[in-house]
Amino acid sequence: MKKILLVLAAFGLILGMSGLAAAADITTFNVTALIEAACVVGTTENMAFGSLALLDADGKVVTTGYDDATATFYQACTTGTTGATLAFAGSAGSGFAMTGAGGSPDTIAYTLFSNSSRTTGITKATPALGSTFSGFAADGVDHQITVYGRIALASMVAKKVDTYSDTVTVTVSY
Repeated sequence: MKKILLVLAAFGLILGMSGLAAAADITTFNVTALIEAACVVGTTENMAFGSLALLDADGKVVTTGYDDATATFYQACTTGTTGATLAFAGSAGSGFAMTGAGGSPDTIAYTLFSNSSRTTGITKATPALGSTFSGFAADGVDHQITVYGRIALASMVAKKVDTYSDTVTVTVSY
C-alpha cells in the first residue's frame, strides 16, 4: 500500500510540474533603421591637357582652335536623395585658370563643361544640379561622372614656357 501511495504521489508531482512548464509570458520589441540622405564624390582621373603645340608645321603661331581634355570622378547618393548640387572651385579668382609652376606669373584660362559637346559651362559662382551631369543619380550606386575641359589656343599666345596647373575642388551638397 505504501508503494501505491508513493507511486500516486510521484504521479501527482509530475502532473503538477507539467502544469508549471505550460505557463508562459510573451513580450515583443520593435526593430527600426533610418537611411539618411547622403552623397559622396571622389576623383578617379585628373584632367591633363598635355603638351600644347603653339606652332604649326610652318612655324606659325596657332591662334585658332581648342585643346580639349576630360576628368572623371565618382558620385554616389543614397536612394531618394533629392536636390543634390555639385560646386566646382579652382585656385584662381572668379574663373578657372592654371598658374605657372616655375615662378611665372602667367596663367592659362580654361573652361569646364558638364556635357561632351561643351555647350553647358560650369561656373564657380553657381552650383550645378547633379542632374545636369550625365550619369548622376541618387540610387545608392557609384556613378562615374565626366567633366569636360577646354583651352582656347588663342589665349596661349605669348605664354612663357612652364608647367601650368590648378586644383579643382568638387563639393556635393544635398
